[in-house]
Amino acid sequence: MSDDIHGGKIREAATALGIPGDELLDFSANVNFLGPSPRVVAAARRAVGEMGWYPLDPPDPLRRAAAGFLGVPQERVALGNGASELIFLTVAHLRPRRVVVLGPTFTEYERAARAWGAEVDLVFAPEERDFAFSEEHIEALAPRLAAADLVFICDPNNPTGDLWDRRARDTLISICARAGTAVFVDESFLAFTEVWPGGAVLRRSVSSSEGSSEQVIVLHSLTKILTMPGLRVGALVLPEALADGFLPRVPPWNVNCIAQAAAVAGLEDVELLERTPPAVTEARIAAIARLRGIPGVARVLPAAANFLCLRLAAPGAREVAGRLRQQHGILVRDLTDFPGMGARFLRVAVREPADNDRLIKALAEVLAGIAADAFAGASVATDCSLGIGAAS
Repeated sequence: MSDDIHGGKIREAATALGIPGDELLDFSANVNFLGPSPRVVAAARRAVGEMGWYPLDPPDPLRRAAAGFLGVPQERVALGNGASELIFLTVAHLRPRRVVVLGPTFTEYERAARAWGAEVDLVFAPEERDFAFSEEHIEALAPRLAAADLVFICDPNNPTGDLWDRRARDTLISICARAGTAVFVDESFLAFTEVWPGGAVLRRSVSSSEGSSEQVIVLHSLTKILTMPGLRVGALVLPEALADGFLPRVPPWNVNCIAQAAAVAGLEDVELLERTPPAVTEARIAAIARLRGIPGVARVLPAAANFLCLRLAAPGAREVAGRLRQQHGILVRDLTDFPGMGARFLRVAVREPADNDRLIKALAEVLAGIAADAFAGASVATDCSLGIGAAS
């Protein structure tokens, strides 16, 4: 697997370009463009005055707020220094010998499994299905799922952006339940979709699915929806059978006082949380329509979250990403080295309309420039083959 394929590397890009980070437009990280809430900023500033104190441990106010947001009992919630810490803690707690990762998907599942010595079985959905698993595909995978100790899925999936087919997801959970295989469902981007909030998420989330409570672990990234990735807060919904053993293994003070205060304030901003899914949907639909019209963009994959996966007409995602960065100060995710993807794929966040407009115009310009360069190069090569311009 690639050593590092995360987005959000604003500091590194700013240093390389020799410009301030706030002059860059970051489409490589998928956070809420409506945030951070003024409540979050104010709470974080107040909490700076407490940085000389140890954080609350356990962080009960945040745990209660997260449980209320997710619609689950507080006793089943574990908090982490970001979602990634909770992925690693889960693997460390379960110590699986064999892990199945259904992708292409977030690379930290594989990374965590290998860090704890597990054998990893990577299963990729076919590109012709836009990298989505069907119920029939999952049924065909039943022996591999049953042979595993732990299975990872991401719903909505990262980097493709779409929700899992409900029947495929539930079939997977049923197969794993019969085999005693634990299922880890990363729902970090579910709060951006139109199935959230107003209770609808409880019909979509596996947190409340009947028959899944004993072996299904559900992850949420609070920092994405609250636009505070630099502070790091993740929430894990554990089955009752695992909670008692897992919670004592969470390191003390793993969520700092500023992150705790900011996250509680953000979860209390119900108006912003409820406004996010429709705002994201509106911006996403508008962006998709325009991206599909750009020569050089072959397909925009179906998406329900706050990011889009683009398939280019020709390999060259790395060059496109490089030109966007160098010429326009725009960061996107090059998926060339992403397991299961390749050199035709880019991932871009959905941001506010003015930012999306800037990206779309820049991407069209970059792709046109690459096409012009390729045409010029082909013309020179043809001329040389015909002897045009050669010395007589």
